[in-house]
Amino acid sequence: MSLPPPDTPDRSPAVRDTNRRQLTKLGVTAVGGVYLRLASRWLPGSSRIGPLGTLGSAGRGAAAQPFLKQALAIGGLGTAAGSVEAKSDSPTAAVLAPRQTRLKLVIEPQGWGSATTPDIEAVLQSVASVMLSHAPDLLLRPLRIRHASDLPQHVCGSLRGSGEQVIHLAVQETRWAQFAYQFAHEFFHELSNAGYICFVGARDPHRWLEESIAEVASLFALRRMAALWRDSPPYPNWRSYSAHLDAYADALLNAPNRQLASGVSFVQWFHERLPQLIQNGWDRQANGLIANQWLPLFERNPSAWEAVTWLNKRPQPPTVAALLEEWKAQAPRQHRAFIQKLGSTLGLSLR
Repeated sequence: MSLPPPDTPDRSPAVRDTNRRQLTKLGVTAVGGVYLRLASRWLPGSSRIGPLGTLGSAGRGAAAQPFLKQALAIGGLGTAAGSVEAKSDSPTAAVLAPRQTRLKLVIEPQGWGSATTPDIEAVLQSVASVMLSHAPDLLLRPLRIRHASDLPQHVCGSLRGSGEQVIHLAVQETRWAQFAYQFAHEFFHELSNAGYICFVGARDPHRWLEESIAEVASLFALRRMAALWRDSPPYPNWRSYSAHLDAYADALLNAPNRQLASGVSFVQWFHERLPQLIQNGWDRQANGLIANQWLPLFERNPSAWEAVTWLNKRPQPPTVAALLEEWKAQAPRQHRAFIQKLGSTLGLSLR
């Protein structure tokens, strides 16, 4: 599926001057062509910056300064290096988008066509920000993003000596909806400890569950980003692209092969289809139909993206009920009701 991408963000002097004035009103000065994006709406009362360190409420203001450079690569309307100052007496000095700075991305520059690495990173950081908005303390390892000519994937056995996990994305040009769709899918695999199953080499009879939740992640990210970008896009002149994100998600949700047949319940469909799912967890039609059913549950419970970090902690049990029960037992108490509800959608009553 290919939706028409918008033009590459306008970097004309007139647009840069307008953006500089907007940022100055927020208390941020941009020097040397580099702009810093603010996202106060994403912050809890005490902001945290994951593996880069912690910035609590007592450390706001001047303490935010060491983290400014980390934000440069993800929000720039310009690409030249420069210095950024946040006024210590400004209420905006402490709201420097920790959801974006705490995920370290290394984007290899080859193969993306006209898409630039700063723009790609802005999109991928936006995906991470909407998925992790309710997981402020989650620590994440660095991700190395490479272009692939065949398929996107969370590459098994690719963990580097630097601690970077390799992810392939098979998209080019400024197709930001496709970037978001593919990265959200692979980012879920990173969150759900998919590397453990690769490491132990186990045949996974429940791969369908992980692939279906990965499809939920793509839909969730597209819809949340569309809402976010209407008000707070990575660049002001990307605001209109929110409609493309919405349209991409709607096209997937409304695809005929993702709909239940008339008179067939999801529980009935699932139990009839389960033997095939066990044999082929990458049945994309089935993954999409399941994702359509589960998306509302994840949208009502966005902290579920923290809950998935307790998946795949041990070798896979033989049945889906046992898998969900083990996931529920491993997860913190605040996530157990969600896992129980997920099981109930399949007609399963968990212990």
